[in-house]
This record gives sequence, C-alpha cells and structure tokens, in this order.
Amino acid sequence: MKKIVLSLLTIAVVAALAAGATFAVFTSTATNPNNTFGTGTLTIKEGTATAEANISNMKPGETKIVKIPVNSTGTLPLNYTVETTLTGTIMLGQAANDPRVSAVWIDNVHKTSLPATDSLSAAGGTDPSDLVEIHITLPSAADNAYQGKTGNLSVTFNATQQ
Repeated sequence: MKKIVLSLLTIAVVAALAAGATFAVFTSTATNPNNTFGTGTLTIKEGTATAEANISNMKPGETKIVKIPVNSTGTLPLNYTVETTLTGTIMLGQAANDPRVSAVWIDNVHKTSLPATDSLSAAGGTDPSDLVEIHITLPSAADNAYQGKTGNLSVTFNATQQ
C-alpha cells in the first residue's frame, strides 16, 4: 500500500511540473497615457433680416418676403429647423383670413413641410451658410377688419449636431 501511495504521489508531482511547463507564456504590456480629446462647438447665427417692402403695409392677396442669412460658426456640421410665429394686432383669429407663412425657401429650394429643415457644414466647410426666405401672405379674403393692423414675425433657428 505504501508503494501505491508513493507511486501516486510521484505521478502527481510529475504531472504538476509538466502542467506548469506546458502553460508558461511570455507577457508584455505597453501604456500610452498622453491621448487628449475635446468637444466641438455647435453654433448657428442668424444675420439681419431684410424685407422687400414694408411688411406693415400689406394689402389683401399680397405676399412679402423676409430674407434672413443663417451661418454655422462652430466646428461641427449641423442640422437645423426654421420655426415661425406670427403675432400682433393683425392676427384676428380668423384662420381663413389671418396672415400666414405661405412658404419657406432655403438657398432657392422650396421647403414643402413646416417647420423647414436643412443642414450646414462646420465653419470653413463647403456649405457654412444659407439664405432663408420666409413668405408672408395676407389672404385675398382679408376684409376691412385688417386695415391699420400690425404684426410681428418671430423666427427661431434650432440646431442639432449631425
């Protein structure tokens, strides 16, 4: 029985040594700690609006155009929406007769759905600016109640990164 235990012990020691020698590997590690990163900027700016004519002097059936240059001045390309709101004493709550934004054009492209959307490259890119044209129409059915009234067009440009 002693011989069997001694034989088993010898086999176990030889197996352990063989296993250790079989699984030995070389290793190496490299570290690169000096990597820096930063965030870009997303900035949209609108220029001064210009109108073809005095917007407060509209007559029924007439459309006036407000032109607003829009620029990307950040380091990231962006997508943007153009949202418009008309307010003032000219807005009488008569849906068929109140003035309305009848069209939005961006760089000579008619945007058929509102809010209008487009994109700009980063500043210095291939397309960092657009010309937005907002058409305001006083319907032909507007009656005497609209005489002498004034309105205000508010335009909001909302930008998101591409």
